[in-house]
Amino acid sequence: MAAFDEYNDRLGARIRTLRKRAGLSLREFGMMVGVHHNQILSIEQGQGNPSLRTLFRIAGGLDISLHDLLPDDKDKEEPFYWFSRDEESGDQIDRKN
Repeated sequence: MAAFDEYNDRLGARIRTLRKRAGLSLREFGMMVGVHHNQILSIEQGQGNPSLRTLFRIAGGLDISLHDLLPDDKDKEEPFYWFSRDEESGDQIDRKN
């Protein structure tokens, strides 16, 4: 999966979690932020490509900043290496688990 697709999936899951935590249906939330509920559904499923304006509206509706809406790499799992990253990769075989 491309990095952009993975990010879109994480963004959509985050929006869905925050919307549900606020107790809002897709229709209620869409009406509140001025974005059609089908577009929000598409974004939540990782299929949409929301504009910056749409993301600002969604963040505002969730009463958070755009910065807090966007997922970061903290929740992304790092690959596990059998050898130290400090060792030269030319001398070691990369055995990702």
